[in-house]
Parts: sequence; structure tokens; C-alpha cells
Amino acid sequence: GVTRIVCMGDSGTFGIWYGRSLKMHKDNYPEELRVILRKKGKNKVEVINAGVVGYTSSHVLRQLIAKVVDLEPDIVTIRVGFNDQVKMKNKNSIDYYVEEPSNLILRNLLYHLHEWRLTRLVSRINQNLRSKNFPEKENLTSYDEFRKNIERITEVAREHSIKLLLIDYPLRDSRTMLTPSEKNLARSFGAATLPEISKSHQAYQDIILNITNTEGVPIVVTRSYSKAREKEDSMFSEYDFVHPNRIGAQIIAERIYEKLLELGWLNNNEK
Repeated sequence: GVTRIVCMGDSGTFGIWYGRSLKMHKDNYPEELRVILRKKGKNKVEVINAGVVGYTSSHVLRQLIAKVVDLEPDIVTIRVGFNDQVKMKNKNSIDYYVEEPSNLILRNLLYHLHEWRLTRLVSRINQNLRSKNFPEKENLTSYDEFRKNIERITEVAREHSIKLLLIDYPLRDSRTMLTPSEKNLARSFGAATLPEISKSHQAYQDIILNITNTEGVPIVVTRSYSKAREKEDSMFSEYDFVHPNRIGAQIIAERIYEKLLELGWLNNNEK
């Protein structure tokens, strides 16, 4: 049968559009993974790009339960952790803020009735009220909440017999200077320099690394491979220090493909 891979995450997964008019391009690793699979003769593997711009770990958790599980994927890849550190009250953070209800009954109602307009309205009102109680210096997703989200994602994957693959999320070398547009992006994180953002970002990445060890979930490490393609920062977009360019997307896709082979998750998909 067909092996279905769903790639989840934020704009780093979805890809960013750049260029002019009809010559616009979108670099993203799900598409590069499709290219590799075709070249390798893995014609019975389907890749779905489920990345959404602005998504946090909380969004990905909800999306997995409410939408992706219904697709009956064999493999789900997760690359997340950047938007979680946005500071409250920045970047219209009310629109980005979500949190899974701790109450089991409310949680089940949310997931089973998520298509109802009333459910969405109540959820929206609740998010607006809760977000107003957070001080501006707080991250959109706390470290504890981030850990819970990733642990819940692994739990849901196991419940539905989904093979889960986590992917690291490196930023551009923190020693480089920020451009004027990047400084505006940095302000959303309550930071003035890239090292400040990188320190917070690494804390989220350390949580993922810890969970891969405790939960036995495999992870794809991509940062060290950027040096093999021209220069260290060549995998990042010219527009910011977050998004991978075409080379970066290829690096991520290559590492995913190698990991899938190593794990034996692509067996019997040559034709």
C-alpha cells in the first residue's frame, strides 16, 4: 500500500513565498522530500505539507488530533518551537495563543465538536480572556506547556499507531548581525539581538532533545549538515534568520530521507 507522510509545523515547514509576480517560489522541505522519494523510486510514498504559518506546539497538537489523525498517516514529522517563544502582546499574540484545556471533558468536547461554530466562538473568547492575564514579558508558550504539548503529541501518535519523527529547528549563526527587517522580527520576541533569541529558542530545542531520550522518539538533526553545503549559514533564507532557503529545505529533506531508511520506515515502497 501507500505510505502516507504528514509534515507538521509552522512556516518553516509550510515554506515562505519570495520573488516577483509569476516567478515567485516557495522553498519547503516536504516538497524537497517528494523530489527525493521520486528520484529514489519510492513511488508509493505520499507526502502532505501540513505546515501552517504562525503555528506553535499547541496549534500542532490540536491540528494532529482534530485533522491529521483522520488522514490515517503512517508517519508524522514535527518541526516546531520557534513561534512558542513570541512574547505576549506582540505580533497580535492573542490570535496565536491557544492552550489545550486541562479538563478532560472540555478537551474531548473541543476535539469532537471543533467543526461547530459555537465551539470555535467559545474557544476564541476563552483564548482572548486568558491571554489578557499574561504579562507582556511572558512567552506565548511556557517551557512547561511546551513540554506537555510535545509529550501529548507523542502520546496521541502512539494511540493511533503513527510513527513520529521529530526534527530539530536551528536558527542562523547567532554571531551574525541582524538586518533592519530582522530587528523588527526580534522585537516580537522581546529581544534586541539574535543571541538573545537563540538562547530562548535553544531552551525549547533542549526540551525536544530530552523527550527524544525519555520517550524513545527518533529525531532528525540538521544543523551540523549546513556546513557541508557552501558555508554554515547557506541553509537560511536571505530574508530572515529562521526560514530555510532551497538549500536548507534540501538539507532537511535529505536528513529525513536518510533517517526514514535507517528506521526501516520506507520498506516495500519501491514501486
